[in-house]
Amino acid sequence: MRKLCGLSIVLVSVLALSGLALGSPPEPKNFAAVLSGECPQADADWRGVAVFHLNADGSIDYKVVVNNIDEPLIAGHIHFLPPGEPRGPVVQDLATVAPAEHHGVVAEGTFTNPMLVAGLLAGDEYYVNLHTETCFLPLGAVRGPLTAAPSG
Repeated sequence: MRKLCGLSIVLVSVLALSGLALGSPPEPKNFAAVLSGECPQADADWRGVAVFHLNADGSIDYKVVVNNIDEPLIAGHIHFLPPGEPRGPVVQDLATVAPAEHHGVVAEGTFTNPMLVAGLLAGDEYYVNLHTETCFLPLGAVRGPLTAAPSG
């Protein structure tokens, strides 16, 4: 019994030390925003998703996909969300333009924005907003928070 107890203590100690050696979890590399109607004119079924991947060189690959938006898309952005505020300034343009009734990919590309990357990794809040002519400013057609997403 003493051997089993001693072995258990050694095993727990090794596991605890190996956990300490590993340190904090890895920084997220993937981020996503699930988009839904924001302005009053937006139909209830206007939807989208924006996915982002942080590359080793600090650049970000992205893709924006929409469904059921029956108006032309004229802009898309990432906004910083200051604490306690309902909306914030644009920090990255996503070059989002698409005709009415377009379903699927409306924008994709790569950009470099060190301030955005630093903010995402620090846990600052951001959101993605897509705009139509009737849902331009200050509200967008669809909006969603930009959050870390599982890898893989």
